[in-house]
Amino acid sequence: MAQKVSTSALAKKWGLQSKQLFQKLAESGLMVREEDGWHLTRVGRASGGEEKTHPKYGDYVAWPETLTLQSVEQIEQSVGEPKLLTARQLAQHFDIPSHKMNFVLAELGWLQKAIKGWKCSAQGLKLGAQQKEDFRSGVPYVAWPSSIIDNQFLKSSIVHINASLMPLAESSGEYRSLDGHTVALPQHVAIDNWLYVAEILHAYGRQLPIVNSSESPIKSDFYLPSANVYIEYLNSTEHLEPEQKTAEIMAQSKKKSLYDKQGLNVIFLSDDDLNQLDEVLAKKLLKYQILAY
Repeated sequence: MAQKVSTSALAKKWGLQSKQLFQKLAESGLMVREEDGWHLTRVGRASGGEEKTHPKYGDYVAWPETLTLQSVEQIEQSVGEPKLLTARQLAQHFDIPSHKMNFVLAELGWLQKAIKGWKCSAQGLKLGAQQKEDFRSGVPYVAWPSSIIDNQFLKSSIVHINASLMPLAESSGEYRSLDGHTVALPQHVAIDNWLYVAEILHAYGRQLPIVNSSESPIKSDFYLPSANVYIEYLNSTEHLEPEQKTAEIMAQSKKKSLYDKQGLNVIFLSDDDLNQLDEVLAKKLLKYQILAY
């Protein structure tokens, strides 16, 4: 009879963290977490698992030392239950930052933010989602059936998040962001979507609080009322004709001087910044006490 070892010892043998193996065994249907700890399922017992009690460390689950990760994965497939994906795995599939995935799912109404972690909504449960809990921290999270990756609403939201949008009309020169704002530039879509997914209250095209009787009202790109800070996108001049380039540079210089003269809080973003908003904009917002993620 094969010697039996604890789940933690088996994790060490396989080169995994204990938490990773516990969750893997749970997803495979071999274990289940209840209020008083981890317990074997019928499949777990059939696989050689045994619940034991140590006089010093209390109850634990032991497994045959010969158990392999490959055999666990085979068991998972044979159980016949749909494979569940975490938000991190969904993010990897859609190639978006992990911390954005739950915000996308929440925006669709499929889950809700808890004090810590995430709670599944009624709509999420109807889609086959399951409420889970990290066995060490107790932080709730939601696992999703693999079929969710083909959901048209989720795929549409991901497209919006990536700002891969066409103009609202071929000649309109206007674009629609995820929160319904009609914006003038595709670059504005990227910024608007980022703010919306990060749950940062913002306005688009808000008039600056400046008395300017000789000219038309001056509007900002974005305004964040919680910190009284503006965000302005500076158009790239790289591909402009010489005259257009000169005019654009002068307009940008005038805009910067205006903000500086009025003492207004402002963040300027370039095309390079748009490719790394998670790093650049999140860092700039911290200066104004806004925590993005």
